[in-house]
Amino acid sequence: MCAEQTNYRSFLLRLWQEGSHREWRAALQDVITGQRQHFATLEALLAFLHGQAQPNDPDWKEKDGQNTGISHETLP
Repeated sequence: MCAEQTNYRSFLLRLWQEGSHREWRAALQDVITGQRQHFATLEALLAFLHGQAQPNDPDWKEKDGQNTGISHETLP
């Protein structure tokens, strides 16, 4: 990924409700890589997006993906 692309993120967002309490779930798919990430709560989604907006520093990468409610899937 070139330096210009690291300053730009593009996702397809899917939202749906499930369960007896109609809780919101979310999935983001990176439009470049096809990697899909699922979120059990909207709070987890927002935490992930907040993390994507952080400066590009080496220490931040270690924190990425440690939010609860996140799972990763890569499409073929």
